[in-house]
Amino acid sequence: MRPDQRGDEACDGIDTDCDGRVDEASSCGLDVGDCRAGTQRCDAGQWGACMGAGAGADELCDNRDNDCDGRIDEGVQQVCGSAVGACREGARACVAGVFGACMGAVDPVAEACNGADDDWVMAAPTRP
Repeated sequence: MRPDQRGDEACDGIDTDCDGRVDEASSCGLDVGDCRAGTQRCDAGQWGACMGAGAGADELCDNRDNDCDGRIDEGVQQVCGSAVGACREGARACVAGVFGACMGAVDPVAEACNGADDDWVMAAPTRP
């Protein structure tokens, strides 16, 4: 590398980034969303462990990038409704830290004499 070129420091006993220092600490990890970059040191030609980096977590519905992928609240859903009788569960999608309306659920209806549990009571229809 020429002296007028600057770049990342390599762990090789040489001032490869031309800043007058040899094998200084290097950043590591992500600095995106809730993650924070850490540092690693060079020792005997090998980079050490990344220290001080903040790792990501499972995405939550909180208007933050918990999993550090540059997107907020993606794929976070909450089950809603019921799967009892003829009813079916739906899902609420998270948008900007708030769960939206229940979509896709099949809600209970008044009981009818049709052999189905329309109102979730789980009782067999009776004859009048």
